[in-house]
Formats: sequence, C-alpha cells, structure tokens
Amino acid sequence: MHRGIPINQNFPPRVLVIGVKSSRSENIDFDVLELASLCKTQDDDVVGTFLINNRETIASTFISNSKIDEVKRIAEKNGIDKLVFNVDLARRQKNNIMKMTDLDVQDRHEVILNIFYEHAKTRIAKIEIELARLKFEYSKLIGAYENLSRTGGGIGTRGPGEQEIEYRRRELRQRIKTLNGKLDEIKKNKKVQSKKRQKEFKCVLIGYTNSGKTSILRRLTDYHAKIQDKLFATLDPVTKIMKFKNNDICLITDTIGFIRDIPPELINSFYETLSEIKDADLKLHIVDISSPYYKEQIDTVNEVAQKLDFGQESILVFNKIDLIYDENILKRILEKYPGAIFVSARKNKNIDMIIDKIYSKYNEIFEEKRIPLNRCGKCIIKLQNKIHLNVVYESEACIVKYRKIYHDVVKETLNDID
Repeated sequence: MHRGIPINQNFPPRVLVIGVKSSRSENIDFDVLELASLCKTQDDDVVGTFLINNRETIASTFISNSKIDEVKRIAEKNGIDKLVFNVDLARRQKNNIMKMTDLDVQDRHEVILNIFYEHAKTRIAKIEIELARLKFEYSKLIGAYENLSRTGGGIGTRGPGEQEIEYRRRELRQRIKTLNGKLDEIKKNKKVQSKKRQKEFKCVLIGYTNSGKTSILRRLTDYHAKIQDKLFATLDPVTKIMKFKNNDICLITDTIGFIRDIPPELINSFYETLSEIKDADLKLHIVDISSPYYKEQIDTVNEVAQKLDFGQESILVFNKIDLIYDENILKRILEKYPGAIFVSARKNKNIDMIIDKIYSKYNEIFEEKRIPLNRCGKCIIKLQNKIHLNVVYESEACIVKYRKIYHDVVKETLNDID
C-alpha cells in the first residue's frame, strides 16, 4: 500500500530531490539547488539530492527501472517520504514511480503551483492561482484514471474510466469559464485604477525570486512587512509611496519574483498582475550579487520580461554587497554591467543612489508650470478635462506638474486663457 506522507503531520515530509540530467541540461547544479530551495519554501525537509544522467527517456517511468531501484534503496536507508523531480512528469510516469517506490512523488511544476497556492493572499491572486492549477490538471488529465476499469466498451459506448475522465473535463472547463469571468471583471476595475494613476510617476522592482526586492522597498518607503528568506515570499504586487525631498512623489511597486522555466499556466495567469511592470516609468532589476548563479538569474529575468513583452530596458541594482568581501569582484561586475548600482538593503548602504536614479528619471518624464493664483482656477478646470496632473498651491501661485508628453496641450490651454 502507498505509504504517502507520514501520519504525524507535526513533522514535514522528508524529501529526496532528484536531478535528472539530460543533453539539454545547462546547469544541473543550479537546477537542483533551486529545486531544493523551492521544497523548503513549501516546508519540506530536504534530506539530500540525487543526480541521474538520463541518456534515454522511458515513456512509462521517465528514468530506467535500475535507477528507480537505486532511488528506492537510498530512500529506505534515509527514511525518505517523498521524491521531487526537477523535470515535468506525465501523470502515468508519476503514478508508476509512486507504485514502484511506495513513495509520494512530485515534479518541479507541481511544487511551484503549490507554493503559489499557499502564498496567494488577494482575491485576484487566488483566482489566478486556481486557474493555473485547473489548467495544469486539465492538461495532465489523460492517463489520470488509467487504474479505472474500461470494461463495457462496445462500438459507440464508453467504459467507466473514460466516462469519469470526460465528466472531470467538463467540470474543469466549467470552473475555468467561471473563474475567467470573474477575472475579466477584476481586469476592468484594474484598468480604471490604472488610468487614475497615470498622473503619478511609477517605478517597479523586478528580479529573481529572493533577490531582496521587498527589503529595498522597505528602505525606499514606509513599508514595514516582515522579510522572509524564502522563494516567492512576495506573490501579490505591493505599491507604496516614496517622497522625494521636495515632496514630489513616486509609486514604488514590489512584484512577484521570477524563476527559471516558470510553468506556462502561471505566466498566462499572472499577465494582468504583472501588468504593473508594463505600465511602469522605470524598472529596477534587483539582483542578488551574493548568489553564485546571479548571471543565470539575470538572463532568466530578461527572458521572462521579453516573453511577457515588458521590454528589456531596466537599471540593474546589485543587492547584498555586504556579503561580498573581495572588492575586485565588484569592480569586475561593474566593468561588465556599466551603469549598475551596488547596494545593501540590509545595511542601508547606497540606497540614496537608487533614489537619485529614480528622481533623475522622474525629471526626464515630468515638468511643471508656475501659474499666478488668479488664473489657476480656469487653467486647472480646463487641463483636468484633457490630461492627468498634480497641483500644488502656494501663497501667490499654483504649480502644475504633468508629463512632458502633454507640454503642447498645457501650452495651448494657457494661450487660450490669455
């Protein structure tokens, strides 16, 4: 009988991470280390890792029977409860490995979906995650009920297993349709909110998961969220106000961290959530410089951004420099990435350089016009019907701030009043 996760739920399942290396594997060490971190994020007890050179993919089990036997021996020796593979397994492959090892089995895809499901807090995130899980189940449904009898299959008839599959498909399609309807309604509201925010300067923090984006948001604003050393600790975008010294403001948004080979269902589901990035005036790409795989992480973020059509333009911010003890390393990285900013959010080091960069970009996009107080009323009424603007009143004048793209509109409106 399948043993599954231990009955005593006070203890997390003991996990063996399986890294299957193929000819397409570029960096198996990075893959396995990241998967182990993902497992820890879903509160697994990662006991160890096991690498397999896979010359040929087996249709029924993905890896050979001899390798499965070897994995089973290791698992029995170390009291393993669950196997987690770095590759996507077909339903049949997963079920067969479970039967042969008497262990629970997950693949990387499932682990990521589970983490997202557990971390979702807002209504839109919960809907998007549920949609992703349903689409994933729908795509894997073939073979899900192979253990059911398919008797009674004459011409034009269906066996009970096939009937069960078709029933579940219809159920999934209906639920997906319902959730898509709810999501469309939320999207309409988000568009209205987005229009209201057009008068503000928006900066977004992007980066690989656990690169320190939330820590930087805390330094730039009055955000006081607890910092967690976990992958995908931030799932829902968080927007806070940052004030410059002259009281101009900027909206800073911390977004979900990216990851290599993110499941396609999640990419599609989170397109609207990540639209914060697309609408931003400035993107700060936060990088964990202490990671030995920071180059791979930079490439991953750029690839995901390109796939989602967010563009490549962003400013690199290398975080966690307090963990680098060789100044020559920083010099070499600066030579490779000119214009990058080096900071430590934990030590509050060089954060002012980020603020200066944001304000510099702000001044490239916004301009202001000083209008005598006796003309402010008419000007503001006419301008507010045409563009988004901010108004600051002084004793003898009002200062109108607007995006430079509206310069001609403002000039024409003032001339009409004259």
